[in-house]
Amino acid sequence: MARAKQPWRLLKGWHPSEWVAFKNVWQRAEKVIGSDLWHMQRDLRQEFVDGRLIMAVRFFAPNGTETMAIILEPACWQWLRINDALSITGWETIPGWDADAHKEETWDFRVRRRELDKLYPVAETTGLAGPPGATGSAGPVGPTGPQGPAGSVGATGPTGRVGATGRAFAPSDRRKPGRKIIKNWRLTAAVELDNFMKEKGRTPTAPELAERVDKKLEYYPDESDVRKLISFLINE
Repeated sequence: MARAKQPWRLLKGWHPSEWVAFKNVWQRAEKVIGSDLWHMQRDLRQEFVDGRLIMAVRFFAPNGTETMAIILEPACWQWLRINDALSITGWETIPGWDADAHKEETWDFRVRRRELDKLYPVAETTGLAGPPGATGSAGPVGPTGPQGPAGSVGATGPTGRVGATGRAFAPSDRRKPGRKIIKNWRLTAAVELDNFMKEKGRTPTAPELAERVDKKLEYYPDESDVRKLISFLINE
């Protein structure tokens, strides 16, 4: 009599990159199915029943040694129930399954990536970046901004040196007559009157003649006296 075919088969050759932990599969499916537990238990199990997802189970002894690794056939799921991301029960009801053989071992549930990525792709997966687009033309020049506030007034510079006090003159720029001296200024004035008339060809004014006397004698005679002298000498 032929022996009934077991609803699982041994996994030959383990390649971690080809398989995804069941807890991560649960998270992917939850984004599509929703967070309702009943719907997750029912709809995710149906993916294995219909063969759209393939599960492998690895068994490890307490010392960390792997004792067996199998792939579950779709028919195996008619006895199994998914409770959550870490629990799958019903193993003892599978015909030919030794319920006590792996009782003390750690079970590691994995789902084959090939079918998983097609059914529940990773939402964060990004394709290769395309080539950069052409640079657009420069936009128009924006309007001129408002004038900024006036700068602060600079500090006042240092005061320059005070110049020497010049020789003071009356508004007429003539020296005020000083104290009469003993010197005979009239004689000097007569000589300067003659010199002036020869040089200028005219009669000097009283101030002009008084200036000449002042240069000779350092004495500025009273202009009224000078005027009288000029009149006397011219009319003589």
